[in-house]
Amino acid sequence: ALLYTMMMLLVITFVWGVIFSNFAKQDDDLKDAGYSSVLESMWILLLYGVLLDAVADALTKLKEISMTYATLFLVFIFLSNLTMLNMLVGILCEVVSRVTQEENDTAARQELELSVTEILECYDVNDNGRIQRGEFQQMMSNPDLAMILRRHDIEMNDLVKLEDVLFES
Repeated sequence: ALLYTMMMLLVITFVWGVIFSNFAKQDDDLKDAGYSSVLESMWILLLYGVLLDAVADALTKLKEISMTYATLFLVFIFLSNLTMLNMLVGILCEVVSRVTQEENDTAARQELELSVTEILECYDVNDNGRIQRGEFQQMMSNPDLAMILRRHDIEMNDLVKLEDVLFES
């Protein structure tokens, strides 16, 4: 999104640079103001129109030459800043979306941990804080555990396959 916005801003600046440099071919005052070529026009538009550095000075100079030029410059300022605002809103939405996803993932992880811990405590028959192989096998047949794991997109078979790894002697 950022790249597309920058490209859009470049296109807008180029189009207005062409417009101002074409007007400068017919108007020596505009040419003297620095709009003699497309690149010079783009540079002035970037500094004064996009980055808004001393806009009043640029507008006053253009207004003294022609009100049409000042109006065109104002339209450029509006379009370029609307594009920049669109980019900033896009970045903000991206950040909010990412943070929301991370918060949802954290909440789901905590809920999974709490649910599984409750089931683990129920199957820890000898109350030593550890699950033995027999307790694990009995727990794996619990439909509540299967439902919790399914809700969190965890395959019960994957956990069963880990039994040998978990209970190596």
